[in-house]
This record gives sequence, structure tokens and C-alpha cells, in this order.
Amino acid sequence: MPVETQFNALQAIGNYHTVGAIYNPLEANAALAISQLTVLMERAGMRLVSVPVAVVDGAPSIEAVPAAVDALADAGVQIVYLPSDSFIISNAGLVVDEIHRRGIPTFSATEAPIREAGALIGIVSNYFTVGRFAGFKAEQILVGRVDPGRIPIETLARFTFLVNLRTMRELKHYPPMNVLQFAEVVDRPLEAAAVTLPN
Repeated sequence: MPVETQFNALQAIGNYHTVGAIYNPLEANAALAISQLTVLMERAGMRLVSVPVAVVDGAPSIEAVPAAVDALADAGVQIVYLPSDSFIISNAGLVVDEIHRRGIPTFSATEAPIREAGALIGIVSNYFTVGRFAGFKAEQILVGRVDPGRIPIETLARFTFLVNLRTMRELKHYPPMNVLQFAEVVDRPLEAAAVTLPN
């Protein structure tokens, strides 16, 4: 998912001037996305407050998530961006719950946090389409015997606005009607997203 597409989507859903982001600083693609988003927001007169999750013993700490979210809330962010980040995705239940408990909506760059953890909205490459695209590339290599070095690096050209209806109602944060008219809406019970920190 191109970062510029995510930025344009953020602009389309609200008049935000201060956006938060939480991410694993050890994950290169997440750090790169944060860097690119920072530049785009600065050009638009917006501010990105990015808070990396603390690293303990060489790994991001799940116990550090509430403190990271507190830092975002204290900075007065209006929405929190969740990048494509395996740590954030695998702990989305806790991350999203901590953010929403402070009344802040979430924007996800990936599908699972919206469908499975109750994040509010995002513009995503749906996993089924990504799988088909990967299969197409694999077929070129395995069946067509194309040298992988000759296959161009490409991204999908079609994306989906995904909105969690129940979260929208819970947070009373409503995207514009023109977005809702073409968005895919999911209605997943938020209770299943609740995660508690390990003792």
C-alpha cells in the first residue's frame, strides 16, 4: 500500500491537523512508512506525532504499548495511524483497545486490525487480492520459468476503504458520507478485541 495513498485517504476522512502513529522501530518497513508520512504531512501543514514502542532485550515490548499510547494522547492527536507492522498487527487487539479507550479513532494500513481488532477505518489491499497477486508472480516463476530478477516490482492498483461500523458507533466518529458510500463496512463485535496485558 503506497504511503501517499494512505495519506490521501486520511485527508479524505477528516480534517486532521495532528495525527499520531505507533510502530515497532525495529521493523524497517514501518519506520520507512512513518518517515514518508512525516514528509507528506509536513508539506500539507499537518503534524505527525510518531511514538515507537520501547524495545526491551532486543524486541518491542508489549508492556510498553500503554505508555506509547499515553504519549500520543498527551500530544493531542486526533487519530492514530497503524502502519503495516507485524508487531502492531499481531498485537492489534491490545493496541487498538488502548487507543480507543482514550477516545481516539484509528486508521489502519492493513486489513486485520480493522476486521479482527476493531480499528475504525483504513485503506487496505485486501488479503485475498494480495494472495492472488502473489500467486500470479509465483506462476510466472514456477510455470513460465521467468527469471525472478526480470519480474518487475509492482503494487496493486486497487484498494478498499474498510470501515468498522461498530467502532464508528462506539467512538461516535463518523467518516464523510461520500467515503461511506463506497467503503466496505464490517460489523465485528468489539468484545472479541479486548486483550489484557500478560502478568
